[in-house]
Amino acid sequence: YCNMSSSGKSKRKKSKDSGKSTAAAPRLRGDRSDGGPLGPPRVPEFTVEQLSCVVIAEATGKEAKMEEQVASGSVCHWIPADTAEVFLTEPEAGIAWSYPWLRRQLQRGASPFPDTLRKSRVALILEAQEHSLSMALSLLCLREDAPFVPVSAALPLSSIGDTLERCKVAGCLISKAALASIVARKGEEGAEWNRGRGVWTVEVHDGGEGQGWPASFTVAYGSAGSVTSVADSDDVAFLLSTSGTTGAAKIVPTARLAYLRNVRAIAASLSLQTGDRALSLMPLSHIGGLSCSLGAVLVSGSSILVPSTPSSPAECITHIVNPKDGVTWYYAAPTIHAALQVHLAAQPPSALSASTLRLVRSGAAHLDSRTIEEYYRLFGREQFRVFPTYSMTECMPVCSPTVDIDEGGGVGIPIGPSVRVVAEDAGDDEQSDQEVTILPHGSVGAIQIRGPSVMAGYEGVDRTSDWTHDGWLRTGDRGSMDPRGRITHAGRAKDVIKRGGEQVALPAVDEALLSSPLCRTAVAFGVANDFWGEEVAAVIVLSDDGVKEEATVGRKGVVESVLKAAQAKLPAHAVPAQVLVKEEGDIPKTASGKYQRRRCAEVFGVVAVDTNAARAVRLAAGVDVDETPAEADRVPCAALHGLRFVLALWVVQRHVGLLHSFAWSAIRDFSFNMSGFTILAGFQMAIAARHRPIQVEERRTYMLSRLASLHALFLLATIISAALAVPWMVSIDGFDPGFFTIALILHSTGFLMLLPINGVHWYQGVMYVFILIFPAVDSWARNVQQGNRRWALALVFMVVALGFNFFGIFYTTPLPWLGTFIAAMMAAYEWLADVKSGPESRRLWAVVADCLSLFWLAMLVVSALEGACNDVLEAESTCFDSFDEFANTTLIFPEDGMFRENATTPVFVQASGRWMTSVNVVASLRLFDPLIVLWVYALAFGHGLTCKLLSNDMLVRHLSPLAYPLYLLHTPVAWAYWYATRGMQAYDWFWAVPGFPFPVAGWELLIIIVAALALAYVVNQWATPILIPPMYRGLDFLFRTICCCCTCCPVSEDRMITLDSEGDDGSVGAVSIAIRRLTGTTVTRTSDLTAIGLDSFGVAALLGILRTSVPGAREQLTMQRLRQCETVGDIADLID
Repeated sequence: YCNMSSSGKSKRKKSKDSGKSTAAAPRLRGDRSDGGPLGPPRVPEFTVEQLSCVVIAEATGKEAKMEEQVASGSVCHWIPADTAEVFLTEPEAGIAWSYPWLRRQLQRGASPFPDTLRKSRVALILEAQEHSLSMALSLLCLREDAPFVPVSAALPLSSIGDTLERCKVAGCLISKAALASIVARKGEEGAEWNRGRGVWTVEVHDGGEGQGWPASFTVAYGSAGSVTSVADSDDVAFLLSTSGTTGAAKIVPTARLAYLRNVRAIAASLSLQTGDRALSLMPLSHIGGLSCSLGAVLVSGSSILVPSTPSSPAECITHIVNPKDGVTWYYAAPTIHAALQVHLAAQPPSALSASTLRLVRSGAAHLDSRTIEEYYRLFGREQFRVFPTYSMTECMPVCSPTVDIDEGGGVGIPIGPSVRVVAEDAGDDEQSDQEVTILPHGSVGAIQIRGPSVMAGYEGVDRTSDWTHDGWLRTGDRGSMDPRGRITHAGRAKDVIKRGGEQVALPAVDEALLSSPLCRTAVAFGVANDFWGEEVAAVIVLSDDGVKEEATVGRKGVVESVLKAAQAKLPAHAVPAQVLVKEEGDIPKTASGKYQRRRCAEVFGVVAVDTNAARAVRLAAGVDVDETPAEADRVPCAALHGLRFVLALWVVQRHVGLLHSFAWSAIRDFSFNMSGFTILAGFQMAIAARHRPIQVEERRTYMLSRLASLHALFLLATIISAALAVPWMVSIDGFDPGFFTIALILHSTGFLMLLPINGVHWYQGVMYVFILIFPAVDSWARNVQQGNRRWALALVFMVVALGFNFFGIFYTTPLPWLGTFIAAMMAAYEWLADVKSGPESRRLWAVVADCLSLFWLAMLVVSALEGACNDVLEAESTCFDSFDEFANTTLIFPEDGMFRENATTPVFVQASGRWMTSVNVVASLRLFDPLIVLWVYALAFGHGLTCKLLSNDMLVRHLSPLAYPLYLLHTPVAWAYWYATRGMQAYDWFWAVPGFPFPVAGWELLIIIVAALALAYVVNQWATPILIPPMYRGLDFLFRTICCCCTCCPVSEDRMITLDSEGDDGSVGAVSIAIRRLTGTTVTRTSDLTAIGLDSFGVAALLGILRTSVPGAREQLTMQRLRQCETVGDIADLID
């Protein structure tokens, strides 16, 4: 839609050429409105400059004059001639206001209105759920030329009073419900909330066509007209309180003309028609509610449906999916979209396909791409559009897609004011007005706006602090512009954040915290929150009184006192969710001494803790929050931990225990355990790092922590194995101590397994390679497009791995396993996207998990039946007392000559057993690997009988942490048992055990398993925490030496995590960093230790890493104390 003109400018064409625009939304019911005296609403023309600047063509001549006359005249003229039959319905309340009836009500003098409030500023104080009454009162105020101030009755009474003062209102109109709420709170500070102004309660019609419309106004208390309102020379429609563009709370007056132009632009961008029906979700104390739910519907002649409880997602969903209600669109903040999607995902596909919804509009905060894609997954792309937009209280709208122009990955094109993007160090600094630099397309800078749709100025504030010298408003936002004029929003630039679409002025939070005498310094900052967008946090420095108070009531008591003082002065959404206590020197500052709010979350390691709302939404939707948690806390079912121990146990039985028959051998030789370990490793490592990739500067500590935790225990197992091997090696003629020493050293690296030491440990080097490549692969793989492409790549990697295995690339090297590992990572990323699916999908995966479990059992039965056809051993004894006795046993083999008779080599016998059935051939070639990936994927959802069995508390909490030490220690325990019961003559087991199990009886196998578990427990309980710190330091030295010539893992000088020596929150941050180093996951104080990605390491490895890197951990943490901890906060409390 843009072409470069000869003047070097790009102009939007009026023709049908629309570039890469998406298909126009379908025309649903009715015709487009004629727009009344002004004609149909339309998106204004604009010009795209060569740099990042879009200039809106302003109305001139007769068109401008007509706009001014309509805006200043009767609000009836805002309604087009062609309209829907009904303007507003609230079915549960029996409200239905038709357009003809509404026109009569909006004639001046048609219905009561307090005489003293006409053409005076009026506060409308209502409960958040009273949308219909709020719209009625807003229209009456527009009719009476009375600028209105919407105020939520839920605000603190002192805040309500301050708003009345700042807006200089003459009186208040209040609903009965709001008045009852305020009267009940009169004991609070600021009980005289009306500040001497008259207060009128609103009586509504009860029955008839005017059901719910204001019928009369009664003075409740205060003296009518005791406060004189200011005269509004600029014809103000309403005033709203905002945090402003520079952080301080301000009042925004919106002119009638600007309001009319803006709502017409919104209606045009959405192509609203008389057949459209909006669903009212946003309160009218928000600019979005006034502009979209009221204004855009009114000027387009369409209709709106009001739920009885707009804040209830469950009720709203019933209207969205009910075709009889005819809802075609709604406007909401991202948090509301997220809550609705939880309930939408629980709807059957038939209900979604029957819905008349054609678009959703989002505003108030950034709408992330995951939410957008979830909408398209639910409703498709052919007949449905998502409109991410950019607006401000000072000007709504600023940017939006249209039905003909897509958003371009951002927030669309300017449809209200002119927009430019300038260098942040110049154009957004009032001291540098003469040096404004408009940036090239694609460059991120400060967004500025200008035009008649922008407010003229804040109430009582000099324009110079918010406007540039050439008339552009500094928005305080950052973004970029493409050559077509489409804007991409890049966040806030200054001291304002948005929590759930509500602006929070951080300086105001500072002041509220400082109102407590216990606080000397306060710096509020934002923390990323997957549900709210951002949440408020703060760091404070205690005053002398605060220090004394801390000695009496403790740090938590002091923080609670400071928060209580702040709560009396702040709305609920602005109260900090967490407060840190630090020293003045700990708070990051600029060179000039200004506090750096943006860096606080990073410096102090603060992550979101305000997750109760997300949890409540899921509970209301009937979703089990423990099994399907919100985005930030999604973790696979604990069944995967139970599966890890089952796989370790399967390894043990493959290496220890007599093969009584070919059938029994066929069952025990079913080879899926190493593939299972590989797939679990890739899947769970990717899940653990789900919050964000392992950054380049974090890679070294991540690798060190993981390798130290694994290698410390591996070295211990190596020492034990070597000690058992020495007596046998010495007894052999020609024993070469030099060779043994070299073998031991090479084996100790973990990458070169030599049989004289312990050949079972061959997989150790494979695991190390996984750890070394994971950060780089993770950074690439998580960006692969969701869906079929991810699954296709997973399949490709698996085929490559199977190819290495099939064509003879050595089984014990990493090459045959890397592809499977990466494929499992791909599956994990897809699972993270799919876990938000509805209950039908989760039930489907439960069936898949259980069916695959039955498939594995069936394969074992088939293999056993096939093996049984080969007859059994002719030995009377089930156990051999010597190697010779076993070797001389006669075996009966098939007559086809597949195996030799009277075999004397145990390796040959075992290999024959492994390959004797077709099922085991398929398993050994790892052709079952794709099914194992699918099995793990399905088990991660946590539903079905298999998950229930594998999620057993004993299995998950107590046995699963022993899986890794059991894998390392079971063969040394078996050797020791064999020596103790059979003597040294069975030396061949050193060579044969990787391919043939120790031929001991079943009851002896149980003894060995119990002994190995006991040793694993002892090692986990005491040895691992002691061994990890020196191992970490040794590997750190090695890494530093290697990284001197390598840039992939930069060397950091700070190995010890710094924390406030007495700070509760500092300890939480330090523990969080240590956990991220070990697992890659991001945690909060409330994170459950069983769900933070420890995998097979267990708390023993965590204890070792904490002792290595967190001051105070060595003195305060023991294994016994750590096992009593359930959350990250419990560990921090122990350290403190």
